[in-house]
Amino acid sequence: MKKVNSHEPTGEEIDELHLEALNGRLSRRSFITRLVQIGVSLGVAGTMATRTSAAWSGPDVDVSRDEYDYIIVGAGSAGCVMADRLSATGASVLLIEAGTDQVDQPTITDSYRWAENFGSELDWSRSILSQTPLNDRQLYAAAGKVLGGSGSINGMLWFRGDVRDARRWQQLVGPGWKPSKLYEAFLRIENFLPGGAYRGSTGALSVGRYASDNPITAASIAGAQELGLPPVDHNASAFIDGAGVADVNIFPDGRRSGPAQTYLVRALERNNFTVLTDALVTGLILSGSNCRGVSTVIDGKVRHFGASQEVVLSGGTFGSARLLMLSGIGPEDVLSSAGVALRHRLPVGKNLHDHMILPGIRFNAGPELSLSETYGRVASHTFFRTNSLDEAPNIQVMCMQGLFPPDPLTAGQGFNIMPWLTKVKSRGTLAITGADPRDPLAIDPGYLREEVDRETMLAGLDYAISLGLTDAMVPFSRGLSSPLNPAMTREEKLAFIAANISPGVHFVGTCSAGRDPNHSVVDQDFRVWGIDGLRVVDGSVIPEIPGVNPQGPILTLAELAAETMGFAPQLMS
Repeated sequence: MKKVNSHEPTGEEIDELHLEALNGRLSRRSFITRLVQIGVSLGVAGTMATRTSAAWSGPDVDVSRDEYDYIIVGAGSAGCVMADRLSATGASVLLIEAGTDQVDQPTITDSYRWAENFGSELDWSRSILSQTPLNDRQLYAAAGKVLGGSGSINGMLWFRGDVRDARRWQQLVGPGWKPSKLYEAFLRIENFLPGGAYRGSTGALSVGRYASDNPITAASIAGAQELGLPPVDHNASAFIDGAGVADVNIFPDGRRSGPAQTYLVRALERNNFTVLTDALVTGLILSGSNCRGVSTVIDGKVRHFGASQEVVLSGGTFGSARLLMLSGIGPEDVLSSAGVALRHRLPVGKNLHDHMILPGIRFNAGPELSLSETYGRVASHTFFRTNSLDEAPNIQVMCMQGLFPPDPLTAGQGFNIMPWLTKVKSRGTLAITGADPRDPLAIDPGYLREEVDRETMLAGLDYAISLGLTDAMVPFSRGLSSPLNPAMTREEKLAFIAANISPGVHFVGTCSAGRDPNHSVVDQDFRVWGIDGLRVVDGSVIPEIPGVNPQGPILTLAELAAETMGFAPQLMS
């Protein structure tokens, strides 16, 4: 726990104690005692303990009530926002999560250990169908299997996004997604700790900038200038072209500041809010064109929960689309093949796409490479383009302070520069393979299916190599590590890409928002076309992937959804 030289308790300290209590690591008495020790009054501490106890229901605890005002399916990043905003109104809210409640695992809380989550019991690790352009390698779709979803296991890179993406979303979806509304929603999320113009200061998530003092940060930004790209503050500028210091949603003491640690903790203090974990939602309860609730399996027993107001799907790009299709909402051919009767035809599962990242571009350490790494371990991001100026830049290049996990080399032996393909043009599909919700999904992101994506990735590789060889970077590098070298042919570079490129694990689009039910699943208000009382609020509604890591944009859309439903607070002055 972070120590403070004051008797005034900090929000971080209280949040940490909440998480310990909710995961059974503190008794009621210990919870109250430790709250008092950090400066919370005894009366307030007792009330907080009572609310925490009342709010929490594990999978082996019977939930006596059968109906709530709102049911949220999925406690990922967007689900945590919705849980907080809906429960703050006094409405009864049930949040159902298929994953675990063990959100206080060290690999989650300790920001240095985030890479250990991938492939662990905290990751769904779903198999991806064979991708021919990637040498048919076996790939996996990571997603958080825990409260907070992928926001509890990701690398915590923080971006607002380029205004050109917001304009494109408005064009595709409608005026409800106009850039000014998205910007206001973003400000409700962010508490940028260094402060500054055009940044949020009262939001739930604490965002820090810890890389400024690492010497490779300034060098990589200077190197980008040598290559013709200007310095830019990516989260305080409408246009992100250029190089800037990395921001991360990490507390100053190194703990993750994610949606579970912030939004969800606030919701759990309310006695009108209930969480179920390790609970599998198997289908929607539909009456004609109305959604009345959900069917759930809890500890091997079937339970039906009704929603007097609405059901909100926040199961992510895979989970929300799967539940719609299992309930008969989707493409007729997919449902028929899976043995599910069609109830309502919508293009669920179409438009699946993802960023791509190219690891393996390693530079051997030079004499000035620091042995220490700051929170987040990323020095800088550079955004440049081979696409039109009407779009956000289609290439992001991330300069690490060390070697990208899980590389076996230790800190100080080298560093990575990694290009991302951001504005991907290839599209794929998601489909259920059977009527059982435990049947595997057919996940086909269509990686590098379009030639333009292969050419863009080639340009990203060339830029990453050039950045590492600039004069500004010479003190930090003794040159490229094998098998890469600057004299590689085009064919050798393309072979390297096919052998090394990996999922960006930023999957979006399967329940795309839009203006037309023939080509989209939800409208600008996140309502499923043709089904009353049902919304989808998560990354699956994104019609076109933003040119940045999407944690910030997904939370922004969740805040926008809460506003659309009339449940967003006013920004504090």
